[in-house]
Amino acid sequence: RRLQAALGAAAVVALLAASGAALLQARRARDERDSARRIAGMLVDMFSIARPGAGRDLTVKELLDRGASQLPALEGRPETRALLTRTLADLYEKSGHLSQASALYARIVEEERARGEDSLALAAAQHDLGRSLARQGEYARGADLFRRSLAVRRGRLGEWAPEVASSLNALALAQHELGRFQEAEPLYRRALEVDTVSQGEDHPHTTLVRGNLALLMLDAGRLAEAEGLYRIILAEVELEGDRPPAEGEGEQLAEVRDGLGLALSGQGRHDEALPFLRAAYKQRLSAFGAGHYLVARSMAHLGMAHLEAGSLDEARTLLETSERMRLDLLGETHMEYAESLHFSGRLHAALGSRQEAGRALERSAEVYRRALGPRHPRVAASLLDLAVLRGPGPRPGGCGPLEEARGILPSDDARLRRAQAALPACP
Repeated sequence: RRLQAALGAAAVVALLAASGAALLQARRARDERDSARRIAGMLVDMFSIARPGAGRDLTVKELLDRGASQLPALEGRPETRALLTRTLADLYEKSGHLSQASALYARIVEEERARGEDSLALAAAQHDLGRSLARQGEYARGADLFRRSLAVRRGRLGEWAPEVASSLNALALAQHELGRFQEAEPLYRRALEVDTVSQGEDHPHTTLVRGNLALLMLDAGRLAEAEGLYRIILAEVELEGDRPPAEGEGEQLAEVRDGLGLALSGQGRHDEALPFLRAAYKQRLSAFGAGHYLVARSMAHLGMAHLEAGSLDEARTLLETSERMRLDLLGETHMEYAESLHFSGRLHAALGSRQEAGRALERSAEVYRRALGPRHPRVAASLLDLAVLRGPGPRPGGCGPLEEARGILPSDDARLRRAQAALPACP
């Protein structure tokens, strides 16, 4: 009887435990449903003013600002507020409003840090904030956040987790943009290795990392290597028939086409380059609309290919429009605006406006110095075009900019060799 009683008691305890677990699970599910309903209600309210007949049409940014203004009302509901904050930050970032996105991501980082531990949630928030800052040209701050996120993810998840590959890739990209190519390449290759093991050779993130490695080859002047990688990637990601792209797949395809076009144009194969660059531009315009920084980037690259091919009218329209867009969207201290100034200098030189060309190239080099540091290869690229424009002779002729560029680029860089050949009188 004692055995029966004990078994009966154990059964009761087990039943109570199961009932308690079921109640806890039900409560969590109910809380998640309530949070989801609150988020859905706030998003509906946020966009309700845009319905037909509600007055003037609002921009995407105005609608998002309207949603962000409601965050203080969720002070007593931290989980709901955190979810809405992240949702709004993601929407700001996807629509190209990067400073607003980074402000919200920074808020999430502070809230996660206040919990007092190096959690995976904090690592994710740091990664998001770093990405947003890097897209605004703040690569050093982004790299610091990526390192912190990587350390936590390695410690919590081990070396072979997809999140580790994501952090490695992000850190590599920040180092890449800072001109630290020798540091970036092994990080990309390690990310590629982790992705291949953890997610597979054909996973979209594996392909993304391979594309970033191709971009590094492109920026380092290793154009044939870049072309080969881009062609491999294009065969992997190009869509079949009319199938709609998966999340992120369309932009990845645009990025690959843009990179392949640049690699071909850099080798003087402009007729081959133009269809790829044109397709990337049209794809981004369709996906993001006319006011997005990625559309401005594609316009600039397409414009330069037209310039190299000798189509000055098409080049001028595209380059001048993209320069204004980049100034408005990214500001006068961003590296992409510096690229537009560089392209403007090339355009004015082709049009015979040497003084305007010189001013644009000087400004381009200066903005690059401030955004990326004085020894970045992009600084040297602007200086080399300025040197060739000015020609040989004493300062302020072409020899001064050529000498500065020599201090940045390796002696076997093809761009440096071309400039030296054009300036034989320089020491």
